[in-house]
Amino acid sequence: MGFITKYAGGKFIRIARGDINNYADVINQSAAISINETAEEGICFGTPEDPPPGDLLINSAYFAKKKTEPVFEETKEKYTVVSGDNLSNIARNYEGATADSIMKENKLDSDVIQVGQELSITGRQQTGEKTSFERVTGANVGDAIYVVAEHFGAVNCIQVTLKEKEALLTDGGALAVLQDDNEITTIELGEPQEEELKGSLRYARIELRPKDDEKLEEWQEKLQEEEILGYTDGRQSIPPESYDTMIVKNGWEPEYGDTVKSLLSIEVEAQAEGEVIYCGRDRSNIFLNEDEEWFEVTGSKVIHIYHTGHISEVDLTNSKKVSYVYHDENDEKYNLITCDLYTVKKKGTGQPVDSFREEEPVETIDYTSYNSMGVDAKTSHIYEDGTVITDGNKYGQAHYKIKYPALDEDIILVHMKEINNRTAEIQFHFEQTKREYANPEYFAAFLGALADIGLDVSCTGSCYKDGSAFPSLEHSNGFAIDTGYLWTLEDDQKIIDAMKKFGFSKRIRGSSNYLDGLTDHTKRDGGSLHDTHLHCSQLSPKYKD
Repeated sequence: MGFITKYAGGKFIRIARGDINNYADVINQSAAISINETAEEGICFGTPEDPPPGDLLINSAYFAKKKTEPVFEETKEKYTVVSGDNLSNIARNYEGATADSIMKENKLDSDVIQVGQELSITGRQQTGEKTSFERVTGANVGDAIYVVAEHFGAVNCIQVTLKEKEALLTDGGALAVLQDDNEITTIELGEPQEEELKGSLRYARIELRPKDDEKLEEWQEKLQEEEILGYTDGRQSIPPESYDTMIVKNGWEPEYGDTVKSLLSIEVEAQAEGEVIYCGRDRSNIFLNEDEEWFEVTGSKVIHIYHTGHISEVDLTNSKKVSYVYHDENDEKYNLITCDLYTVKKKGTGQPVDSFREEEPVETIDYTSYNSMGVDAKTSHIYEDGTVITDGNKYGQAHYKIKYPALDEDIILVHMKEINNRTAEIQFHFEQTKREYANPEYFAAFLGALADIGLDVSCTGSCYKDGSAFPSLEHSNGFAIDTGYLWTLEDDQKIIDAMKKFGFSKRIRGSSNYLDGLTDHTKRDGGSLHDTHLHCSQLSPKYKD
């Protein structure tokens, strides 16, 4: 008699083939059944190092984000202070160390240190990486995502197809997706390269979109439609099916709900030397097809960017994501990027203050934990009313504090992502900053300017996720974007001209002799503050009719 294998209570259960019809009840009760009792029924528990030969169990299939985290081991070193040192600069040379941790470890009463002083520093050294998958329940059209199938037992092949609960983006068949720029409906899951994952799962990275851009727009439009819950004449409401049977429909208006979603399940087909057993609903090979389990595919609002310097005006209220599409002079369209949106309290102009508030903050952010060069912010306190006070380095002064008062208004920020679209010649990367959030229209205008420039530009930031912008007083709410100079007058002039074209009416450069060769800026700061970067703000968007 053969055996199948199932999971229960974190252990494996081997069940005689003749008991297959009863295995679901056995598994549900397994936590309360002793080993002796189950052994009499031909069932045994175990945690074998190697799966039993022959049969293959497909335990689950789901969508996920891939997470790769560094693995560290602790290091301890002695350091002798030299001239020009301070704790923050020393900490930057040791992974995992901060000025505060060095003070605590060496029992220092202040951050003042002396030349020749010996410090003990505990840091960490990366020894490897650990990969895992985090299940997700939804994504936007165009998102990159992983399809994962967990298994127990030797497998020859696992293929999956994505099926809609109700045909919306398909004609009832499998959903088409992109893999390595090829449109496919059957997705083959590959053996992991990561040693810690081998023998337990297979996965594939896909993009939730068709290859054709026009078809992609059709998907986006369908997923922007609002679900009709019913109809009303102002006095009563009726369901859609009743409205459909009415002969006279004058005076009835639709009542709308949320935007429609495509609900997906995963159908698995696996091959093995022995029998393949699936743990889907009712022991089928279909997963995520129960209430509260369907995977939701939603559409994102789209901001269109035109080579003429115009952008489309879009209401992003209640939206979680926004996509950016660029149109060149030949009317070719490029799907650039999809970014997350966040709603936060609008912040007032930054105000220097002497200290944090006496009240306890609801959240404290330690920016030194990022261990990023050039990040001036050190610690932020976020208070119950939304006000942010940040401590850091400014003008060479440590522990400089700026308050960003919360206003009685909500704003939307976009989490900017680095982009390297060589086809559309749009490239930028962040440099020495964690201020990776901006007003969505500012980011659209910035992307349009990048298309005009055609060069890889460094961005030194806009604002933080909470709308504050240390050390700047004026970057609050993502209403400014800084870019590093390229250090050739021709290229730096291109940046100024492109930012002007896309509506940035304030363009501040520094006062160095080199920068005196640039024209069409609106302000010369008179100091060295902008000798390293161009400041662009006060956007007046030019909306496409």
